[in-house]
This record gives sequence, structure tokens and C-alpha cells, in this order.
Amino acid sequence: MAKKQSDQARRAKAFYVQGTHWDREWYLPFQQFRARLVFCIDKLLDIMERNKHFRSFFLDGQTAVVGDYLAIRPENEKRLMKLVRSGRILVGPWFVMPDESLVSGEALVRNFLLGFRQARAMGVEPMRVGYICDMFGHNSQFPQVLRGFGIDSAVFFRGQSDSVQPPPYHWQASDGSRVMAVKLPDGGGYGMCTMVTRLRRREPGEEPLGSEADAEAVVALAAAERQRTGLDAVLLLDAHDHMPPEEAMVDILARADARSEDCEFLWSDFNEFLAAVRPESDQWPAVKGELRDPAKIRGNVLLNNVLSSRVHLKQANVRCQTLLEAWAEPMAVLASPQGFDGAATSIALAWRYLLLNHPHDSICGCSLDQVHSDMAYRFDQSRMLAEIVRRDAAEAVAQATRIDREGIALAIQAWNPLPVERDAVVDLRLPLPERDQMRRTTHDQMRFQTFELLDEDGREVPYQKLADLPPEPAPWMSARGTPLFAGVTPVEVAVRLRLPACGYRTLRARWLEQTRLIGGTMSPGPGVMENEHLRVEIQPNGTFDLTDKRNGAAYRGLGLLEDMADIGDGWNHFSPTCDEIHSSLASAASVARVADGDQKVTYRVTHRLPLPARFDNESRRRSGQTLDLVVATDVTLRQGADTVECTTTVHNMIRDHSLRVLLPTDLQTDEVLAETPFDVVRRSVTLRDPSQWREPDQDVKPITSFVGTHDGKRGLFVTTEGLHEAGLRDDRRRSLVLTLLRAFPRNWSTNVRDQVGGQLLHDVTLRWQVAPVAGPLKAAEMAMKARALTAGVYLHPMRLVGDAPSLPPTRSLMALDKGHLTLTALKASEAGTTAVARLVNLSDRSARDSLRFARKVRRFRPCTLEETPAGAWQKPQDGRVDIEARPRQIVSLEIEWAD
Repeated sequence: MAKKQSDQARRAKAFYVQGTHWDREWYLPFQQFRARLVFCIDKLLDIMERNKHFRSFFLDGQTAVVGDYLAIRPENEKRLMKLVRSGRILVGPWFVMPDESLVSGEALVRNFLLGFRQARAMGVEPMRVGYICDMFGHNSQFPQVLRGFGIDSAVFFRGQSDSVQPPPYHWQASDGSRVMAVKLPDGGGYGMCTMVTRLRRREPGEEPLGSEADAEAVVALAAAERQRTGLDAVLLLDAHDHMPPEEAMVDILARADARSEDCEFLWSDFNEFLAAVRPESDQWPAVKGELRDPAKIRGNVLLNNVLSSRVHLKQANVRCQTLLEAWAEPMAVLASPQGFDGAATSIALAWRYLLLNHPHDSICGCSLDQVHSDMAYRFDQSRMLAEIVRRDAAEAVAQATRIDREGIALAIQAWNPLPVERDAVVDLRLPLPERDQMRRTTHDQMRFQTFELLDEDGREVPYQKLADLPPEPAPWMSARGTPLFAGVTPVEVAVRLRLPACGYRTLRARWLEQTRLIGGTMSPGPGVMENEHLRVEIQPNGTFDLTDKRNGAAYRGLGLLEDMADIGDGWNHFSPTCDEIHSSLASAASVARVADGDQKVTYRVTHRLPLPARFDNESRRRSGQTLDLVVATDVTLRQGADTVECTTTVHNMIRDHSLRVLLPTDLQTDEVLAETPFDVVRRSVTLRDPSQWREPDQDVKPITSFVGTHDGKRGLFVTTEGLHEAGLRDDRRRSLVLTLLRAFPRNWSTNVRDQVGGQLLHDVTLRWQVAPVAGPLKAAEMAMKARALTAGVYLHPMRLVGDAPSLPPTRSLMALDKGHLTLTALKASEAGTTAVARLVNLSDRSARDSLRFARKVRRFRPCTLEETPAGAWQKPQDGRVDIEARPRQIVSLEIEWAD
């Protein structure tokens, strides 16, 4: 009785939570870590089945590890599921714990959706805790994402230092959504209790784990946490990297409880701890926006330069995300009236392959070469599955489309994935039927037209021929499923098309009886490109000057290359004390016009920069041996375009270096704007005083697809495909900085000699474009430009004719009326009976917009990111689905079709 009264008198409570942080692949490949996982869960089952005092254990907030384990131990499924369903082994909410900055907002949502689905398949609800223990910084909209899944807390590490913002506090998203922020201590993080017990350095002759010293350490940790947080309820987290369950902690916790006079020690879980602090959380202050503080002490490092490690992985990821988000999912929904169905499982599998590449040590490019080789396979599977869905959805529409095929050589449909009409010059690869080789030699390979393009009304569509390609086989399948092969002679053309929003336009190619000479130019002089909006002049050193004819603004010296030593690793860019920073400022570039006509013009700017071949560890300087770094950039201007496209190929044989491109803006501004998942954030150009931080602040930070600056009247932006490290330099000219690649010598805890993948000793091709802004910045328009770069246009050949085709040859299947909001998803609902559309308001003002569909909508209603109802059903007005969004709000709508 006395003990009970003593417990009640103690105000403070320490909630001990045991688990593991499970990197599926990192300094070991997946299969080796899985072998450790099998040992870990085997041990966990044995402990839990015999010791009821070992109350609970959480599996890092991931469900994927359950499948990883059961693939090797299927005989233990019943044992494992019994403990999961009893609430002792906690799973979810994630499928895998991803990086927050290098994946799209939609990828974060799909990760949660899959984690929820898998947890429920096990017969339980997922752990509703925003467990983000080891991400390398946290994005500004993540609290809103958590709230969309009914989660009101974030348990996190990195990105915020206790000395800058002492806990406790709320973390507030850009739209105002808040979650309780459980910031783990700078020193120990998610292994705070592991460090003082299981991983504590023991003196010679000291007792093994379970001594009084361990209990004292736990009591001291609880006292330190009470002092750090100012709370009487504290979390003691024991979940360090790849740690197996430890039964001795039962006794250690009991000893700690017996020793402490003012704190009760409980074996617990996150939900019990959060329930204890939630009542007083109303008084906590709020911290708004992204959390990206560099580290004050060693443990809490941000590891900023994972943004540019192994850039080819980032590019593959963006391409797969775009294929799924902009193509496969919307087309599967929009083509369903034409009988296209059955894509749900293919899309789900494509997402699963892709999400398995999103853990921070995977997508960040900071692991073993073997790990990143394994990722390439998963990217390929995701890409192919998404491409098949896109192709088959387009085929269903093509077979239902009315066209006149008389006298034509080829019928094609050009698809636009954007929810707005697109008037642009696009590159098309036309698979024309094979022709007589002699005629091909004498006419096709010269500046002659041998065919004409016709639109849906039979009017000729002008085009510019770009290339004649060698004949090739084109496998396809008949209506009866018979494999067929047709010989084609592809021709690449540039053609200006007005493409309907989220729709298609049908074109036909017809052979000409008489060839025509092709004319026209967009290059009024050597190294000059000009259209109705922009003028570009390439300089002898390979930079280019850009004049915006809409407002007379001029930007000089764009595209300057800068190369420096990199002696870091997959996590960090480190420069040596005695660095050599090379520039293309005084280099002589070769300039060649490689395409010109009335549709587009391209100049190839090639630099041969003699650079140090590597970093010399003996002299601690860049090597005296030099090799040529060949950097070739195709600079393209299209008719009607207000952007300049750049495709840069780096023939990289140089080791230990970082290559960036600079774009001076000459704007009087002190902030940079960057797209991040579901947001556009503003960052100061002024960096933190490095003397106050263990980890230096940097002028490059994460972007999703665009970065730029604006002075209130005009601005300059860069959009990219898979280049995520960029910023604005605090120099005289306010230069935008974009990292093209980092070639680094080592990964953490690996042998330098046999891990060379981080050096990128191969050709790397990178796509980016320069977009001047001639008036007020409209973030939704810039996001649309970025999506146009990554998504492009899809061309589908029309080989088969369906029964009674009824669709018009040109049609919009979905349109966003005003373009004030940004569409991020159109997908089948998780239930499979309705569709879900998602949009975000990237502006600082409330916005209204409408969606229109070719398919009749019966009704729609708001829903959460989890796809649970969030409001009443509404009827469309004049066929419109009207949407209203607060500043930075993510809006999801469930749509029920009338047919």
C-alpha cells in the first residue's frame, strides 16, 4: 500500500518505448540486412511469448519489414500476427520510412495509403503517430499531410536544434495545420536510451547490461529530458539503428523505477505518452514551416548534400513519379468509359516498386554501390508497369476514336497530361511505315518533306524535320492478341500543336507525291535565337544573355559553370582547405547550331575544361594531373515559348568534384523561392554564422522542380527534372545556383577502393530550363511549366479500329478552368468505386477553381488524404466541380460518376 501511495505522489512519468530503426539497405545490401531482421524478429517472438512484462515493441513505423520477414519465415506468420493483433507489436503508419525532400508530395501520400492498407490487412489499425525519426530535414507541409491521415503528432529528429527552439512546441504547416512536435534530443535522438544502456561504453570489469549503473543512467536520462522539455511526462526512446529487442531492459526499467523518488518509469508506447502530454499542449508555442536547421552538435546533423548524391537516381525517381501521377493514374480513370479497367493492380505494383526506393538511405544515394544497383531494377519495373498502363489506356481511347484513314500512312494521337490547354512546339517521333531505301537516301535525309501532317479537319499542320532514324521493328498486338511486327522508319519532327487539357489530338501522316524543300529559321545571326517573347545570344565563353521582350528585362551571363573539389561522402559535400575552384568564365566554348527551322532552334555549347583528375590525399590538394571535363549543353528556343530549354551532358571522367551552373539575376532581392512537396517556400539568402554551428549552412537547399527569385515586378526561375539541390547565392549579382552533379569518393563505413559508384564515371545527361517572369509571380503557373518539362507529350500510334468508334478525333477529358490551383492527382479511390482528385493552392491567397470532365459527374465531396469523407456530397454546377482552397491548402475530392 505504501508503494502505491508513493507512486501516486510522484508527478513525473517516464514512458519507455522500445523498437528499432530499420534501414532496409544502407552500409549492407538489402538481403544482408534482412538476415539481421530475421534474427531480430525471431528473438522478438521468443521474448514476447514468454515474458508478458516485455509489453510492446514497434517496427520503426513501417509495414514493409513485416513482409520482408515473412518472405523468409512464412511458418511464423500466425505467431507474428497474434502479437500484432494483440497490440504488442506496433506497425505502420508508413509502408517504408521515406526521405521527405527527394520525393513528391503524392509519393508521401501513397506511402501512407499503402502502410494503412497493409496494417489493416493484418487486422489492426496503423500506429497513428507521425514517426519521422531519421529524415534529413522536414518539409513545410508535412503537418498538413499528417493531419490528412488523422495523425496529430510528429516524433522527429534532425532539422531543429534544441538551443534554437526549445521543446515542447507545435509544428505548423504552411496552411496553418498543426501537430504536436516531439523533438528528440540533439545528442541521442531516437537512440537516446540505447546510448546510455545498450551502447554505453563500459569500464573494464564492469557488469554486463543490467547493472545498477544502467538503471542510474536511465534515471539520469529521464531527469535530463524533464529539464530539456519542461514536461513531467517524458519519452525515453530505445530504437537505435538495427537494434534487436533487449529483454534485459525489463529489469533495468524496474530498477530505475525503484531508485527514483520523483519519477515513475513505465514500459509504454507512443500513444500512451502522447495521451499524457496532449492535455497541456494547448499552451505550447508554434513553429511554422520547414525544419532545416543545420546541427549545433554532432548527432543532429542535417546531411544537406544527399540532395545531389548519385543524381541519376533522382532523375529515375522523378520520371517514375511523373509516369504514375501525370499519366498512368489519370489515364486509367479517364479511359474507363471506353472499357479500360483492370489497371489498379498494375498501378499498385508500380507504386510498390517505386516506394521501396524511397527510404532515406536509398533515394539519398548514400549507400553501397550494390544498394543503388538494386534500386535501378525497381525503378525499371515501376517505369515499365506505368508505361504499359498509359499505352493500354491510350489504346482504348484510340480504338474508340472516329478518324478518316483513307490514303494515310500513319494515324497518331498526341496526348497532353496537363489539366490546361497547351499551345506549344513539341517533339514527336513518328513511326512511319518503311519505304523504298533509295528514295529515303535521296530525299528523306535531306531538308525535304516527304509527307504531310493533317489535323482532325484535314488541314495541314506545319512541322520541322529534326532527324531521320534507321529502320526498326515495331512489335504490337492484334485485336485477337496475336503478336505482330511492323517495320517502321522513324522520323523526328517538331510541330506546334494546340493540345486540349488532359486530352488528345489526332494527327494523320500522308505521303506527298512531290517532295517539298523545308525552310524557315529562328536564328537571325550566329549564336542568336529569337521568338516573339525571348531573345537569346550565346557568348564566346558559352554563357548566354537572355532578353525578355515582354518587359525589356535582360539577364547576362547565364549558364556559367563552376567546379570545385568534393572530398565528402554520400551525405556531405566537403571542400579541402586548399581548394581550386574552376570556372568557365574565361574558357573558349565551341558553339554549333544543331537544329533550326520555323518551329525551334538549338545551339550546342561545348566546354572542354582541363580539371584536376582527382583529389590527392597525400598533398591534400587537387591533383596536378588534369583531364578534360567535357560539358555539352543543347540550348533550345521554341516558337511561342517563354522558357529556354537546356539539356546538359557531362562526359565525366573526373573524380572528387562538384559541378554547378550559375545564373546571375541582377535582382535586388534577399530571398529565394523554391518548390517543395505541396508548397513553395521562401528562404533568406543570408546564411547563418558558421562559428555558431557544427554543420555549415549552405546556399543550396532542397527543391522539388523549380527555384528562383522575384523582386515584385520581374523574376528569373529555373525548372528541373530530378535536380534537387539549388539556391540563391548572396553575391553581387544574386546568382541562382544549381548543382548538376557531385562525384564523391566514399560512403559511410565502406572501403573507398571498391565503392566507386558515387564518382559517376560515365555520361550524365541533365534537363533544366530557364523561365523569366515578366510580371507578378504565379506559383501555379511555374508549377505547370515544371510539369510540362518532366511530363512532355505522349504519342500513341492508332493501328486498330474498334467496333463503332464514337469519340471525336480531338477531346479534352478533364480541364482545370482557371489554373489557380495545382492538380497533383487524379486516381481511382482506394475503395475502387469512385475517383479522387487532389489539388493544392500554392499561393498566399484563397483561391477558387473548377474541374470539368468529359465524363458525367453524379456528385462529389471533400475527403481526407486517407480518403475518408470530410464533408457532404455536392452536385456539380453546369458540369463543374467547384473547388475552394485556403492559402497552401491541400484539397482532396471524392468523385462519383453518373455512368
